[in-house]
Amino acid sequence: MVTAFGFDFTATRQIAIHRDDPEAVSRIFSSVMLAKTILMLGSFMVMLGIVALTPAMRPHLALFLIAWLSVLGNLLFPQWLFQGLEKMGVVTAREIGTRLIGLLPTFLLVHGPQDYLLAASVQSGSGAVAAVAGLMMMGRFTEARFRIVPWSDIRNQYRESWHVFLSMAAINLYGSSNRFILRFLSGDRGVGMLLIAQRIIDAAKALVLALSEAFFPYISHLSATKRSQALDLFRRAERALALPFGALSLALFALAPLAIRFAGGRQYAAAVPLLRLMSPIPLILAYGTLYATQFMMGLGYKKQWSRIIIEGAAVNFLTLIAMAPFFDPGVSVATTATVVEGWILVRSWLFYRSHRADTGAPAGG
Repeated sequence: MVTAFGFDFTATRQIAIHRDDPEAVSRIFSSVMLAKTILMLGSFMVMLGIVALTPAMRPHLALFLIAWLSVLGNLLFPQWLFQGLEKMGVVTAREIGTRLIGLLPTFLLVHGPQDYLLAASVQSGSGAVAAVAGLMMMGRFTEARFRIVPWSDIRNQYRESWHVFLSMAAINLYGSSNRFILRFLSGDRGVGMLLIAQRIIDAAKALVLALSEAFFPYISHLSATKRSQALDLFRRAERALALPFGALSLALFALAPLAIRFAGGRQYAAAVPLLRLMSPIPLILAYGTLYATQFMMGLGYKKQWSRIIIEGAAVNFLTLIAMAPFFDPGVSVATTATVVEGWILVRSWLFYRSHRADTGAPAGG
């Protein structure tokens, strides 16, 4: 999270806006890569310090070092560059490559719990190898080249992404906190029930997020060149999203018992009501990403977007605290997840309604 620092949004938007200017793309690429490298090295030193000072972690230093390859992979593969240039085929090839590289070694080398270091090596290493391959393909698919850039360019990248980073940190905090609270209240079994339902919801969310990732650079480019066309596209998207994602949410609710049995088995039957409570999330998220990610981030309202996300973190804790004394812990956490997504949708929709007629760039955006 620290190494990414929100660049997946801000750098993607910058690249999309300047994609017809190879020199500007090269400067953005270089400054973001250097900014991420500094963050990666700094957080690596912090991790080593935490492991060295924590007796329970110290014997597992090798595991931490191996797992760090996934952070290195995040640095080396400039997904934001390919997204901004709308070269999504390269991103897809990298994702498929990561899974294929790790598939055979997992079956051949990992046979039991004692092989956990090999499992970590395969999982993290496959991502790093695919990242190197993706970086090597950069020259073939883009005109971006590494340049020596002044410190001011790097500092500006941190400034551009600061609000997004705070929002990502808030999301990470309440997601982890909810699982910790659930484990405290209902033990590992309660967490297991939630996670099996969450896994199905995450698969549905992946469809929304994949569409959002493909759409975001196009909207960002239109916002800087043909803003009226961007707003017209939003109006058409509002109508187009309802049927497919409404049907998906309805299917998750109606077929929850079958989905849980398929994902985890009959012993996870208690997860069915949790899945049904979270079943509206794909539809809510589809519109939430339209108004929050595509409109607010795509058109440069990142400070206002960050404020809504941080408000969502506060709503999360308030809802959980209000529900916990009266409802089952799993029900409380599942309901809270849906409420938070609903809050972000409502707040971002209200912002969209009040700013869609704006014709200029946001102040300070």
